[in-house]
Amino acid sequence: MRALHGAATAASVSHGALLRAAETPSRDFEAALQGALAYDRCRLAGGGANTACILDKALVNVAAELAGAVSGRVSVEVDARLANDTDKMVAKAHALLEMFQARAASLPQ
Repeated sequence: MRALHGAATAASVSHGALLRAAETPSRDFEAALQGALAYDRCRLAGGGANTACILDKALVNVAAELAGAVSGRVSVEVDARLANDTDKMVAKAHALLEMFQARAASLPQ
């Protein structure tokens, strides 16, 4: 990923950031978004679950790209509608964590 302007120490990825990434020509973000579309687990999900999975995987991929460009932490924002449902919020966190772990496992060691 090309260097960020200035010395970024943290980053946050949200659905709005995905929209901006999709609108901005960048090989890094394009690869992150294409990777989400090709993710087997998402391709096997049906209907709305497929779309939600692709969005989650895109969040993970963009966050992973940003992690290499900042010296601090990268956060991933989830749907605010989950704020009052602890079980769904925890399930979403576990699903995102699995996607991060799958991405790490696929990288050359």
